[in-house]
Amino acid sequence: MNLQSIGISAALISAAAWALSAVLFKKIGESIPSLGLNLARGGLNLLLLIAPLMIIGIEEIDVNTFVLLGLSGLIGIALGDTFFFEALQRLGAQPMVLLSLLGQVLTVFFALIFLDEYLTINMSLGILLVLAGTFFVLYSKINDKKNKNTLEGIIFGLLSVLCMSVSIIITKKGLASVSAIQAIFIRILWGTSGLLIGGLVTRQLGAWLSPLKKTGLMKKLFMAVSITLFGGFWLSHVALKYIDVSVANTLNSTAPLFAVPLAVIFLKEKVSAKAVIGTVISICGIILLISTAHAEQWNLKPKKNLDETLASVERPGRGRNGEPEKVIGSFGVRPGDTVCDIGSGSGFYSFRLARAVGDSGKVYAVDIDQDMLNYIKNKIEKAGAKNIILVKSEETDPKLPPSACDKVLIVNTYYHFWAPVTTMKNIRDVLKPGGEVAIIDFKKDRAIQGPPYDQRVAKDEVLSQMGEAGYRLARSYDFLKRQYFLVFQKQD
Repeated sequence: MNLQSIGISAALISAAAWALSAVLFKKIGESIPSLGLNLARGGLNLLLLIAPLMIIGIEEIDVNTFVLLGLSGLIGIALGDTFFFEALQRLGAQPMVLLSLLGQVLTVFFALIFLDEYLTINMSLGILLVLAGTFFVLYSKINDKKNKNTLEGIIFGLLSVLCMSVSIIITKKGLASVSAIQAIFIRILWGTSGLLIGGLVTRQLGAWLSPLKKTGLMKKLFMAVSITLFGGFWLSHVALKYIDVSVANTLNSTAPLFAVPLAVIFLKEKVSAKAVIGTVISICGIILLISTAHAEQWNLKPKKNLDETLASVERPGRGRNGEPEKVIGSFGVRPGDTVCDIGSGSGFYSFRLARAVGDSGKVYAVDIDQDMLNYIKNKIEKAGAKNIILVKSEETDPKLPPSACDKVLIVNTYYHFWAPVTTMKNIRDVLKPGGEVAIIDFKKDRAIQGPPYDQRVAKDEVLSQMGEAGYRLARSYDFLKRQYFLVFQKQD
């Protein structure tokens, strides 16, 4: 299973867990105030997270990431979840889960503006079908409950949706340089601390938590919290880490589909024909979204033919604009070195590196595309180059021996790494002691000619991810007009 499939599966399982937890919290919330329920849930979440966090290990993170995740916790957990519990009691489990679907519209909107994500026409159609189908189910549920309690529930639900959508965007920004489990812990810590401080300041803490003395209530709360934390919360972060926000949260919007049978089983609710029709519409949207996402969103679309690919990587002027000889010299490639060219493509750099290392050195031309490797093989035979070794890599594994390389060069390839931190950790293992990795890629600047803006990775994001993968920046160069040029070494 590839990383994108893991992200999709995580999002769908997370949706089912959210639906089940909504049903459980509806029952528990009948006996405890929403603020107390949210605070108690946060405390249990922190206790449950300590063991896995100790096993996985705590990573060093910068202050900016810590504050971003903390802010998302205050907005999404302290405020958003409290509004959610208030709405849950007024609307019921199934309508509230359905109402939360409106958050997907806001999240997609925010992602397009703030995260530079993009949607194809088919993906947009899939999202609209999911939204339309689920809203159809929602309308069929609330249309028969026109009273003050329902109106208040909708207002609280909309506030919850707004808070959660904003917090998701902030969370995505912070997830680039921290593990999912640690990000969850930080968010819950900030959110729970905010609630605790609020309870102390208002002197309502005792009133919030006193209902927990009831027999069996803590046991039910513990079960609901476990499902929410590991099934809903953690898996939703896993999905966010491996797939785009708009896709992850649209798949999470399938929670209402799971809520229908769960509400029937646990709350004895009846399922109307409109609910069934809406469910079918949403499923059609999910199928369209997933199939399109695999084909377009993650570069799994049908491959260009070889001539088209070569035209893009061996375009006229690349040698002049990319200054390959100056790059190789600045990188410090010497005769006798073993150099790895990750994403070798047509061999543009591989043959130049082969000349630089000489007969006493060697170059690994590494690529995931067998057609490109075959093309290089033909060029090797014609040129009589004997120091270039072809290697077919996998998604996150360069397939090289440990400690094999003095230098690793990655040019215009970093964007294509589906899991950059994992990939760079694996590349780290192939470096010799004192070895270096150079990353050259297009600046994320709309004014600079190059690949589409959404297919570029900002320099700051590369620096953050490389730090998480165990590297430190050794030096950088700015003589390339369109690209940044960063050189990294292993951290001790």
